[in-house]
Amino acid sequence: VDGVNDILAAFWRSSDELSADLSRCVASGECTQAARTAHALKGSAANVGAILLSKAARDVEAHSKTGDLVAARDALERLVKI
Repeated sequence: VDGVNDILAAFWRSSDELSADLSRCVASGECTQAARTAHALKGSAANVGAILLSKAARDVEAHSKTGDLVAARDALERLVKI
């Protein structure tokens, strides 16, 4: 149980940092870095079974890759509500 708690605590710390970085990237129009950060968050969330978070990060990643910052911002708003 302690190992699981440690893993989840590390995940939440990491996801908080990634989410903050992702918000900054999207706000400043850094599409390439936003896509990379969203990809990292997507994988991390999937690894711990946070499927809704992973899907939201996937949407931010996809929109960032196409340069659609309006859609990326909308997807990011959904992500931070999870």
